[in-house]
Amino acid sequence: RSSDLMEKTGRKQSTEHAAPWIPDKMTEICMRCTQTKFNAMVRKHHCRKCGFVVCQSCSKQKFLMPKQSSKPLRVCTLCYDKLVEHQKKELATEVDALSTVGNATMSSGEDDSDKSSDEDKHEQWMNQDPFFLEDHPRSSFHT
Repeated sequence: RSSDLMEKTGRKQSTEHAAPWIPDKMTEICMRCTQTKFNAMVRKHHCRKCGFVVCQSCSKQKFLMPKQSSKPLRVCTLCYDKLVEHQKKELATEVDALSTVGNATMSSGEDDSDKSSDEDKHEQWMNQDPFFLEDHPRSSFHT
């Protein structure tokens, strides 16, 4: 079984599959810029996100899509821009969430408990027996 083989190799089965590739023979021009004509010297590439057939200029970027591969994959310029924008939004959401958690922690009772324990320590110190006694002889310095 393939799942047994995956388990033995330590790999996980992909939960997100790459887009189906458009067959090379379906187009003779880049599906992004529509300017580049493919021939023996100009190779066709496939965007790993959308599956479009694209030229080298329109697929210079790579993007890490961990659900598909552990290595960054070739993507077209349009998909790259969308992926980067999505990543920025996710990071901003995470930062906001962490900030909210941090603020909630700062305004929670945690600080109050620190203050009350400090106040308790101060009160205990104040209620202790004095470290000197009246009947204890003083040094000549105090007279």
